[in-house]
Amino acid sequence: MNFKELGVFSITPVASLVGGLNGSRFIAERQLLNGEKGLISVLPPDYNLQKPIEVKPYILESAVVKHGYVPTEDDSITSFEEYEKYLIELNEVK
Repeated sequence: MNFKELGVFSITPVASLVGGLNGSRFIAERQLLNGEKGLISVLPPDYNLQKPIEVKPYILESAVVKHGYVPTEDDSITSFEEYEKYLIELNEVK
């Protein structure tokens, strides 16, 4: 499966929560091939982009303020190879 098959142009991580029992979580801005943008939450253990959880902007704010997510300024991810690399880096033991 690749981004085009999912209708995804890119995802840009905007906040992450490192160190969960199943792995790290993150929230990203997803841009579809048709130009539509929205926030999604991606969860371990499979980080499945076929079934992301849609997130409203106020949920992002709450995740940062109340739940310990850390805002990030990562580059856009435009391929599954980049996505796999990002997941490896996200879940590295620090």
